[in-house]
Amino acid sequence: MDKTERKISSKQIWAGRVVGAVPVLFLLMDGGMKLFKPSFVVNATWSLDIRNRRLSASASCWLVSVVLHLVPRTSFLGALLITAYLGGHR
Repeated sequence: MDKTERKISSKQIWAGRVVGAVPVLFLLMDGGMKLFKPSFVVNATWSLDIRNRRLSASASCWLVSVVLHLVPRTSFLGALLITAYLGGHR
C-alpha cells in the first residue's frame, strides 16, 4: 500500500452517507412542501414576495436539482444548480 493510499473504514463511509443524507432530506422536504402548497408555506412565500403561480415552478426546479445531485454522474451539476438557486433569491 502506497503512503498516499488510505483504507476507509465502514464507519467512515456510513458517517459520510448520514452527513450527506440529512441536508438532502431537508431539501426534498422543502421542495415537496412548495409543491403541495400548505397554507403556512403559501403565507411565508407571500411575505418573501413570491406569488403562488411561481411556487410550483420553483418547487419543480428545486426537486430536479436535488435529484440531479443524488445521481453520481450528475451530482456536480445538481450541486451547481442548488447553489445557483439559493444564491438567486433576493
